[in-house]
Amino acid sequence: ALSTWPSQLASLTELSSLNVAWNSLSELPSELGQLTGLLSLGLRDNSMHRLPTQLGQLTALHALFLTNNHLEALPTSIGRLTALRKLQAGANSLAALPSQMGLMTSLELFRAPLNALSSLPSELLESPSITWLALSGNSISEAAKPVIQVRHIDNRDIKLTGQDLADP
Repeated sequence: ALSTWPSQLASLTELSSLNVAWNSLSELPSELGQLTGLLSLGLRDNSMHRLPTQLGQLTALHALFLTNNHLEALPTSIGRLTALRKLQAGANSLAALPSQMGLMTSLELFRAPLNALSSLPSELLESPSITWLALSGNSISEAAKPVIQVRHIDNRDIKLTGQDLADP
């Protein structure tokens, strides 16, 4: 299992898919931002507590898998990922999401179950591209009203302080 990021990866700027899941990576280097050709990045099941700001340089990225790490926050630079369609960040320690996620104009699916979220940024909920939102296992209470009113979201797998959210 990898415990450190292989420095050779930084030179693979044409790489379109990278999966380093199920390793022991605790951090990613700033050189990650040099992989500008990436369309898919799999980082699930590692030991990361944070992501580098340079993640926002991966503007071609379509899919980002962060499930089952120890992430406490997403970098605000994530808003620069305007081509990102799928973001999976379940089973982390996320307590809040950056409002810049509303800038992710292609984001269709956002899964972040089993985190410590108590609210959602309205900018994310107002994004017309979001059609799948999975947030069960959080304690979302502030966001109840806006989520109920967001009609363009097809799937709402959301728990609000122990209560399932029913369609209006």
